[in-house]
Amino acid sequence: MGVDSHGATESDNTVLLLLLRGMCLRKRGLFEAAAHDYSRILALDNTRVGVIKALINRAFCKAKLEQYEGAIEDYSQVATMDPENAHAFHNRGLSLDKIGRHAEALEDFQKVLRMDAGGCTGGSAAAAAATAAAAAAAAAAATTTATAAGGGRHSAGAAATATADTAIILSTSAFLGKGRK
Repeated sequence: MGVDSHGATESDNTVLLLLLRGMCLRKRGLFEAAAHDYSRILALDNTRVGVIKALINRAFCKAKLEQYEGAIEDYSQVATMDPENAHAFHNRGLSLDKIGRHAEALEDFQKVLRMDAGGCTGGSAAAAAATAAAAAAAAAAATTTATAAGGGRHSAGAAATATADTAIILSTSAFLGKGRK
């Protein structure tokens, strides 16, 4: 395997090109193709940083494809490798919420809030997003409990669900908008 003038191997260059192409594919909404590139990176790059980047990006693509279980698996791997990665917990919480695992989603959002209090990765934008998402997950969990107990959803339950969905959308917008400036 050759080495270029900067000391990068062919494999290093391939990983970089796959990462860049994956990012472009994501921006174009071609999530399946992007996820494939991120999977190829995982086969080529065994560095901690490379694996975390590929997993986070692949998880995002899976979530966009509504493959929430796969996204949760990838975000969970990142959370195990980097237990202070607020992005992994926040996004895993969103995926958990999408499949109705509201209590687990709430736990992830609360972790992000505790991380922010401790000065970990993600900062106050992640905490603001997690606060809104935690409220949404709590409302959705309450709706699920009320529906199970009462045998049917009533107008208060429907309103709570609509509020939960709105809060999740707002939290994601705040997280992506403020956290990346």
